[in-house]
Amino acid sequence: MWGFWPADAQQRIRLRDGRMSVSVRMMLCLGVLWLLGGSAPVLASEPTTALPAHGSAAATDTEGLVPVGIRVRGATESMAAAEIRSRVLRVWSLPSSSLEERVERTIRAGYQLGMQDLEAPARALLISPELGEPLERARSAARLAPSLPASRAAFARALWDDGQWQAGARELSAAIRAVPAHLEASLWARVTVWQAWFLAIVGGALLFLTLVAAISIPAWVRHLSAIREDLPGSSRFAMVASLLLLPAVVGEGPAGVAAAMVFVAAAHGTFWRRAVVALSAAAFVVALYPVLQQSSEAQAALGSDPAAMAAHAAEHGFPSADELARIEWAGSEDLLAARALALRAKRTGDLETAARRYAKVVEASGYPSADLLNNAAGVALALDRTDQAIEHYERAAKRAESPLLLFNLSQAYGKAIRLDAQDLALAQAQAIDASAVGLLTGEFGATALGLVADIPIPASATRARLQGSEGGDGLARRARSRIAPGFLGTGMSQALLVFGIAFSLGACLGLWLARIVGEETDAYSDIARILKSRGGDPAARMVRIAQIRDRQARRARFKRVASVLIPGAAGVLAGRPVMGWLGATLAASILTLLWLGSATVPDPLAIGGLAGIVGGLGVATLGLAYLSMLGLTLAMKERS
Repeated sequence: MWGFWPADAQQRIRLRDGRMSVSVRMMLCLGVLWLLGGSAPVLASEPTTALPAHGSAAATDTEGLVPVGIRVRGATESMAAAEIRSRVLRVWSLPSSSLEERVERTIRAGYQLGMQDLEAPARALLISPELGEPLERARSAARLAPSLPASRAAFARALWDDGQWQAGARELSAAIRAVPAHLEASLWARVTVWQAWFLAIVGGALLFLTLVAAISIPAWVRHLSAIREDLPGSSRFAMVASLLLLPAVVGEGPAGVAAAMVFVAAAHGTFWRRAVVALSAAAFVVALYPVLQQSSEAQAALGSDPAAMAAHAAEHGFPSADELARIEWAGSEDLLAARALALRAKRTGDLETAARRYAKVVEASGYPSADLLNNAAGVALALDRTDQAIEHYERAAKRAESPLLLFNLSQAYGKAIRLDAQDLALAQAQAIDASAVGLLTGEFGATALGLVADIPIPASATRARLQGSEGGDGLARRARSRIAPGFLGTGMSQALLVFGIAFSLGACLGLWLARIVGEETDAYSDIARILKSRGGDPAARMVRIAQIRDRQARRARFKRVASVLIPGAAGVLAGRPVMGWLGATLAASILTLLWLGSATVPDPLAIGGLAGIVGGLGVATLGLAYLSMLGLTLAMKERS
């Protein structure tokens, strides 16, 4: 798509290419070798089959496009790709009085090739400020590529900057809805969402377990002092700390430390606190296995099937030479590649080849999809096989409710001079989406040929193919080995067993210690015991009570500060463990969204500013929810 870049960038590229051109000395050496009986290498840009005559610009644009090792078929398809690209490029480069006029011409040129989305010029508009004002460029990009989330998000931001909040919200909604239908955007979103789920669940569980374990340590120290009075306080604290770090020392990693925290936290507290501790442990194991597995499979799908990605690119835009070479190589056995080659043949004008290829794909599919039938019907209509085209369109219209399909069917009815059927098909299409039919009628109805639109392969079909490929297991194992390098990382059942044993032992030990040592007392019970005591100096008793009250006040101040500064601490300190776990999870989710803003997989030039907008809205929403929960928890604590 480099032809859509600004003129100064093109000039820099041409100067660089000039420095990299073949020198005269190399040409002389090749000539000497040929005279000595060798053979000069075949230039990859020489076509082996004739292409439809559309000017000679394509021949110069395809020099060096073919990768090494692809000679005949790769060169032919590269020439075809350059020819298709040059048609749109010539229209885009024509002098125009305004950007709107240029965009209108380019959209019409794309429709004449059966392409409804022109992502290359849309992306060029988004990153080229010299082409116009931001709002004008964003609006034009959204018109050129309405299915590209990046263009819709840029339009939404431009509308907001212009003060059009309601229109901007509608465009943002359209950008979000466009993500599942766009392959690269949906793959990126799937990876990001699963990564966010994993980090939020793991972070919330670890934060909550850390808080509960930290609160349980004083009770452990008190119980150890009752059992071993000769141990100093520092030794008792060191024993508990070593118990927490022992799993990491033996090679179980952070997951082992989490299991030790479950053991320590389950030994003390109420029934509900122990129940939430068990829930946090289960959430940690679920995140470590099913959620991490899904995240790894989504990441592996990004590069698991180059042929499927190449076929998708060939149908949706201007693929590169190596992508065309891949689908040419796989076209005899791969249905996705075969249908992509058929569509490329139609766009380059080789209708007979396109018809033969579509016939084979339709037959091999068994139950062909609506988009495949639509494209095959378009080729038949261009070859004046109107009855066959109508048959395909009618089959497609029964399998999918689409205004574009019905519009194409009306065009076929019109060519067969079946005017009543044409009007009925148009009326049905308008009932589904009148604006889309109006756009199609304005663009296609003004042409002398009565063109019909192609429907590229849906993102869902390609995504299902990518997700069905293997490769996520290895990524999941490597990621899991960093958290659970030992026994806990060998399987989900093993992890559940270890965490279950840790929780059971901790709960049983806590009940046994409470029976021996007694329940933990608070400041009010200590004061009551002193007041009930008889004998002794009353002044000493009052000093002791004052000390207890001062200690209680210091603890209360510490708890208030900790409740505000430490996420989840308010619920745990207030005796509301569910609120503490939810607060810790919300805080982990906020940190995850902030971190993923720069640490997720790179944007494939499909999301654009949508990630920042959605991430910012997510952080604001979760932040408001966390503050609301914090205020509610503090209010409940004060009331109790």
